[in-house]
Amino acid sequence: MAKFVEDTGTTFPVLLDMDTTISEQFGIKYFPTTIFVDKSGKIRHVSGLLPEDDLRAVLDQILKQDA
Repeated sequence: MAKFVEDTGTTFPVLLDMDTTISEQFGIKYFPTTIFVDKSGKIRHVSGLLPEDDLRAVLDQILKQDA
């Protein structure tokens, strides 16, 4: 996993849920899963793997709602 993060230049936190605690707690069914969490800790979006354009669209929508 560390090599993937390094190779892709990922700068955001990446969680590796080895014992499925988080997956079970949040009902995660997709691997990998994309989760946007706001500053207050509220989950704003959950989905499977998203292409870059879709990631940007989801983030733009969240930011627009918060404006």
